[in-house]
Amino acid sequence: MHALVTGGGGFLGNYLCEMLIADGAQVRSFSRGEYPELEKLGVEVQQGDLCDRHAVTRACENIDCVFHTAALPGIGGPWQLFRDTNYLGTQNVLAGCRTHHIARLVYTSSPSTTFAGVDQCGIDESAPFDLAWLEQHDCHYSRSKALAELEVLKANNQGNLRTCA
Repeated sequence: MHALVTGGGGFLGNYLCEMLIADGAQVRSFSRGEYPELEKLGVEVQQGDLCDRHAVTRACENIDCVFHTAALPGIGGPWQLFRDTNYLGTQNVLAGCRTHHIARLVYTSSPSTTFAGVDQCGIDESAPFDLAWLEQHDCHYSRSKALAELEVLKANNQGNLRTCA
């Protein structure tokens, strides 16, 4: 398998790259920075920005499965920054998958997508998104991740692409 890990230099992405390499996969990372530790593992490191559709599409070339772990986290900052990176960036990943006929996309979501001001104990993936609450309370990270997840799930079984979040 030839896998692409967006955000391969991040906490989750780094460990995912390590596990994929250990399992014998060929791995490409797409991240904003340079990560010599990934190159030492045998990961092909491509530097770029999720907001650059052409760069994301190039990163998807000759890939079998994309693990989309890259995101802008945080509780502060302007909506546009979160929207561009998390929502539009995910649309760029979907476009890259479609362009290169990638069969599988695994999207890393966040439990904060279902937060609506109440206790989250005991919830599972069936909990609904409350986008209006997230927007009203300026939960830019959570809202951008929820919108992105909805796009990924909507893309499932469109053509040959299978997705999960």
